[in-house]
Amino acid sequence: MNESFPFLSDVLPRAPSGLIERARACPIPRVALVNAGADLPLAGLREAVEAGLAEPILVGDRDKIRAAATRIGWDISDFPVVHAPKATASEEAARMAREGTATAIMKGQVHTSTFL
Repeated sequence: MNESFPFLSDVLPRAPSGLIERARACPIPRVALVNAGADLPLAGLREAVEAGLAEPILVGDRDKIRAAATRIGWDISDFPVVHAPKATASEEAARMAREGTATAIMKGQVHTSTFL
């Protein structure tokens, strides 16, 4: 059992290698992570960044984002952090997508109804 997140399986998900290779052949999306101040969504985005599959834009409460990054051991100093607390994070990410700053939006720690 995962001690940090006991509700999670210890079995690591594996994407088919062909799918990852196809993704690497595509342009790298600029992903706005909504309410990025939670460990799990931030760690998921980090995996995509480390795999060369995403460029992060971290949207949410600046202090919470930095604290979560510290907890998971990720240096985010080279990435944009957009301060947009609480429900405004979803609106900010949508604005960024509309204007072309972000090419994808990822749901972080935010209620689905707010995110949508």
